[in-house]
Amino acid sequence: MQPTFSKYLRKLLLHAWKTEAIEVEFDDVRGIPVVDYGIRCGIPIGRKVNPLFLSLYICKEHHLERVTGPILVPELKEATGPKFVGRAIDWLRNLQKQGPKFSFWEYDFPWPAYPKLIPPWKSALTEAFGALALLELGYEEDAIRHLQALSVDLQRGGVSLVKHDTIWFLEYACEDPPLVLNGMLHCLLIIDEFATRLGNRGFSNAFDLAYRTMKRDLPRFDAGFYTLYDSYGNPADAKYHRLHIELLKLIEEKRNDPQLRYWIFKWERFMKSYSYFEPIIFAKHLFESHGALFAKSQ
Repeated sequence: MQPTFSKYLRKLLLHAWKTEAIEVEFDDVRGIPVVDYGIRCGIPIGRKVNPLFLSLYICKEHHLERVTGPILVPELKEATGPKFVGRAIDWLRNLQKQGPKFSFWEYDFPWPAYPKLIPPWKSALTEAFGALALLELGYEEDAIRHLQALSVDLQRGGVSLVKHDTIWFLEYACEDPPLVLNGMLHCLLIIDEFATRLGNRGFSNAFDLAYRTMKRDLPRFDAGFYTLYDSYGNPADAKYHRLHIELLKLIEEKRNDPQLRYWIFKWERFMKSYSYFEPIIFAKHLFESHGALFAKSQ
């Protein structure tokens, strides 16, 4: 009964937010996956080529989940094999833009879940996965230029919040950006891979600083019996809660850190009952977010 109820509530929430579910389709003409965003919070977006999804499918095809952690994309039988990878990497390289010190990809559509995310916008998660895909296929110089965007502050055109003693990699780089936990953790794993594979001291230093920042901020994502997707207070569903745990485990293996083990152990205890609490969590969030909007209108 619970899964059926949870799916029903999800549909109800999507309807309340005037939002359609995202679908990934294979475009036979282009020979790559495209993402159909449908209508997001009442704003039509439609089908888009997303460099992040191209990178995810390349990394998945090259079995890089040992580096990145779980790659959450739908299975597409067409998005496999060397011909597909060749087309996808060509698209990635054609879509990239060159800055004086780093390269980047931009998104030309809004993401209404974060109203301040106005196109063109960038993403540290896209830069990290795209860089890893480029590195894996032998484009080392391009890969390094993309990953260097993670060391540049948002105010200087980069994709991170950088201070003298902290750095947070922004999945959604915009004014007053949300801190997204899974995006930060993926980026940490990928930048560590670059530091290890290339022996790059700059990337090692960036990892160390980001690692300390992540540890300091982890309590912000603990909500008592569930975790938060971002610093805005949006809850993580069961899929993302599980992802938080799996990514922390990979990072803890590198550092043997008792502080990370504490959070892993605590959050794993939530997992057995998470699907049962999920409808309550999202209904609570829907009530609070709509209540805040109502209060602001008075």
